[in-house]
Amino acid sequence: KLNELKITPPNIAVDLYLNPKNGEFISRIEFLNNVPITFRAPSLSRMDGIRQYSNVLRGSTTLYPTSKREWYFKEDNLDNKNLPQDSVFKIKFSFSYQSIYFEEMRLPTLVGSINKDYLVNRADKSMVEIKH
Repeated sequence: KLNELKITPPNIAVDLYLNPKNGEFISRIEFLNNVPITFRAPSLSRMDGIRQYSNVLRGSTTLYPTSKREWYFKEDNLDNKNLPQDSVFKIKFSFSYQSIYFEEMRLPTLVGSINKDYLVNRADKSMVEIKH
């Protein structure tokens, strides 16, 4: 069973939320299978290409799926005070991850990235994903 797990690609869902009470960004990771992952903090950039944040403020994190299938993280490195205070703007959210077995197995299917675009509305403190 462990050998099978070592070659199974991670299957996760990742989303970014805007807390309407305080404007903080929260990322949600949901395990859709039992493969543990390692990841770095997500990166966030303006759609106009001016990069506002990077993932250097947090080292890598490892998560193991248990009976708890969802994990939430406050994105401190996406400091809300530094974001443009435009009323409406677009952002790109990038989340890169890999199976904890990648270094041992070296299979390209054990590495992944999830990229999403969002429209942030500061006036009504909302954020929606832009579907392509």
